[in-house]
Amino acid sequence: MFANNIFRQIERTCSLMERTGIIQCIRGEAVAPLLCEHARYWADKNSPANADSIEALVLTALSQMYWYGSVRPTALYNVTLFKILKACSLFSFEVNGKPIVYCPDSDTSVVTHIASCINGALKPVCSATVYVENAPKNAIIQLREQIAEARKYYIDEHGAWVEQFMQKLGDDVSRFSYESFLRQRIKAHACWAMPTLEVNPPAQRTQWLQERALQHYELPTLEGAGLMLDFLHRTIYILDQYSLPGKVEAKPGDVVIDAGAAFGETAIYFSRKTNNTGRVFAFEPVPETAGFARRNAECNGCVNVTVIEKALSDVTGLLHFSANELFPTAARATTSTDSSSVDVHSITLDAFAAEKNIKIDFIKADVEGSEMNLLRGAEATIKRDAPTIAMSLYHLQDDYHAIPKYLMSLRDDYTFYFRSDAEPVLLAVVE
Repeated sequence: MFANNIFRQIERTCSLMERTGIIQCIRGEAVAPLLCEHARYWADKNSPANADSIEALVLTALSQMYWYGSVRPTALYNVTLFKILKACSLFSFEVNGKPIVYCPDSDTSVVTHIASCINGALKPVCSATVYVENAPKNAIIQLREQIAEARKYYIDEHGAWVEQFMQKLGDDVSRFSYESFLRQRIKAHACWAMPTLEVNPPAQRTQWLQERALQHYELPTLEGAGLMLDFLHRTIYILDQYSLPGKVEAKPGDVVIDAGAAFGETAIYFSRKTNNTGRVFAFEPVPETAGFARRNAECNGCVNVTVIEKALSDVTGLLHFSANELFPTAARATTSTDSSSVDVHSITLDAFAAEKNIKIDFIKADVEGSEMNLLRGAEATIKRDAPTIAMSLYHLQDDYHAIPKYLMSLRDDYTFYFRSDAEPVLLAVVE
């Protein structure tokens, strides 16, 4: 199994670190969890070899804070540090919230130099700093515990199912994309204790990505998207993350459910796919973004889009949603009732379909970790209508196996595809 090879590589590095003992800790005094969101793409596509390029990476990361609100005094989030260290050919892992760095060439001054470059980039824009210290004596022991936990989860508990599922995927691109997705997830879990870290596209897709970037697209205007506009245009339209042309896509006349409509970018996309002859029901429970979705649908001439200010879930009633101050579209269901949560109305897809007396042809879902709840509330609809499905597969640790398992339990005639050219998405269709 490919996962065994990944663990062997990690464990060999772990053993080497035990023998040499050349490890240090580099971390920031302040943390901003959303800072890393797009810096990781820069880090994976570049290999900085000097101070200028490291500083460019840091400043790129900081600039992305505009995606989530006003810039605040901030230090690099650990994930961004990992990306910088990886781009500088340094192996890193995390224990107890501290990034640990291994220097294979025995030159610890490299780590000190990188920290100095990062601080040089941070100084003009914020007060926080990163610094180098001796790594905890038990760091390797804790890393081995993380590796063992990840091995138990990915191999002992789910390895056999993953192998069978990969063979059932509908094409080779799905198989190597799913394998690449899991390789990155395993490394993030074992080394960084971050099992839901988002991933990059597999190397085999580089040519396809370049070809897509060169084409012309009619991109919609999106009020409210701000600096997210380029990201939304790229993922939804340029990289076409919710379709596989000729295999999995919404068609003229289809009734489409857009769960997690955000600013209306996907509702507009599906309105065009259905050629205004179908119907698009766009569910967005956050009032502010639902308002943007309505206005954007109107401004882009999408007469067949209906925005519904509700969440699709497994219950009809009220849900508590965590309010995300920096990124409203990232609000998600929670059991908390503190001041940071808000009440939103919810409905099951089964109840909605019965109320409207409609057959559902296509379901798109990106609902911040509530995908399984949506599916449980759509059980009768899926069994009856066999809708084509395009669903995010990265929010929760168990999603990569729990979502396809559940869909297979509802219908045994789905063919599954997987893509991670933009965000990891599972696609299911009755062919």
